[in-house]
Amino acid sequence: MIAAHLSPDAGSRRRAVEGFLAASGTRQAIYVCPEASAWRAEDLRDRALVVPFERMDDRDTWLTLNAMVGPETALVMECVSRYPKITSTKFANLQRLSKQVEHRMTADIVPFTLGIEYVYTPYSYLDRSILGFAHWYAFREGNLEQGLDGDAVSSHDPVVIARKLASVTTCDGATLLAARTVLAVEADASEHAGYAAKKAALFEEHSNPTKIVTRLADHAHAFRSRTAAVVAHVRGLPGRTLVLTNLGSYADKLGKALAKSGAAGAVATSFALAVERRDLGGFDNVVYAEAPIVKSYLALDVEAGMRRDATVTLVRGDTRIDSFLHDWWGRETGAIDAVTTTLLEARHGA
Repeated sequence: MIAAHLSPDAGSRRRAVEGFLAASGTRQAIYVCPEASAWRAEDLRDRALVVPFERMDDRDTWLTLNAMVGPETALVMECVSRYPKITSTKFANLQRLSKQVEHRMTADIVPFTLGIEYVYTPYSYLDRSILGFAHWYAFREGNLEQGLDGDAVSSHDPVVIARKLASVTTCDGATLLAARTVLAVEADASEHAGYAAKKAALFEEHSNPTKIVTRLADHAHAFRSRTAAVVAHVRGLPGRTLVLTNLGSYADKLGKALAKSGAAGAVATSFALAVERRDLGGFDNVVYAEAPIVKSYLALDVEAGMRRDATVTLVRGDTRIDSFLHDWWGRETGAIDAVTTTLLEARHGA
């Protein structure tokens, strides 16, 4: 028995898991999930071994997991799409476990992260035949295949993917919040000059593009013009507002600026700390003061935890690094939205 369920609502995912475990009739279960959300599975511990993905490599944990696998064991993987790289130890471990159990389920907020080619990873734990490719390296190429009408279509076409996923996937809503606006911010002349100097120094000092992007982004995100624009925008928003940054130190500075301005009800924090909050549903707005540099799935976690009528503001500066990060992130969220929307339509049509 295999199944997948997609929903931004943790309660919906839990109900789907409960239904799957009941239908499987298995004697025991393994439930793997991100460590930050393991607290939600406390009530499952009398029926399942709850293991954070981050601890699967622990020797004793891995030995216990391998001792449990078999026909009478169910494997549930929650939010596994955030680990898409097939070169990771998490992928290798989950592949080994999934091949040794007959009852497998994924419960997630999105079908994939990073890029549409990575939809293959979570569904490969269920059955590689779902997408019709023997391995990820073949699927990532987006090769042509025959569509329902006989025309040649890309294997990465959202309609093609949704049609294949619909056979094993239930879903009840899109993770991305609908009310999204962009706050464009212009840096002043001195900030642009400092940016150019920083860029030149980084290219002189480093050959690693990741280091250059990260440090250049940190430099641009600290512009005073950006802070002032965020504060002014937040002051004009009704209700409670969550303001997100990549670095905790930047969140602290932004939080002080918001408090000084009298922006009551505003909380500034980092992406990493935001996902640990249990009051996300109490915010009316989320403001991305910066685009995610790494671990963009943390932003998806935040939006999944908020009310569906909450508003989103994307703060976008006028530097090249801002454009690069927002365009990169936009391709990821755009692909997620396209597949999720089409999947919801496919399920409704079915």
